[in-house]
Amino acid sequence: MAKQQWHTSEPKLWRKLAPQAKGMRREPTVAEQRLWQELRRKTLDVRFRRQHPIDRFVVDFCSLEFRLVVEVDGSLHNQRRGPDAVRDQRLSELGFRVLRFANERVLNQLPSVIAEIGKAVREATPHPRPAGAAHSLSRGRGGRGER
Repeated sequence: MAKQQWHTSEPKLWRKLAPQAKGMRREPTVAEQRLWQELRRKTLDVRFRRQHPIDRFVVDFCSLEFRLVVEVDGSLHNQRRGPDAVRDQRLSELGFRVLRFANERVLNQLPSVIAEIGKAVREATPHPRPAGAAHSLSRGRGGRGER
């Protein structure tokens, strides 16, 4: 039996975004790397994915179970407020809460960043994938499908 997976993007988009996400995982910013080291330790007792495609975007970190996206923004994002707002709106429409942190805050105040993420997790309602069934965030088929 094939492994069941979360479906977070249409198959055509997934095939386009998956290599991009893999490349982004290979070259994280210093702030992304530091935050990932904390999140992967499961200090919050939550599984996060790193550089994961959702819809037409690749998000920095996400917990699919808690529908939480965490973005680490460098100085470029100060110039991209419009596109980021559109992205955040779409992710919200898909049921995700988006938290954004500046690189400097992650690097200089990591414990407060982790505390804020923990608070968001505690406020969220878990959405576990039903046993034996894939879960689609999009309308229609969606997702990576079977491997």
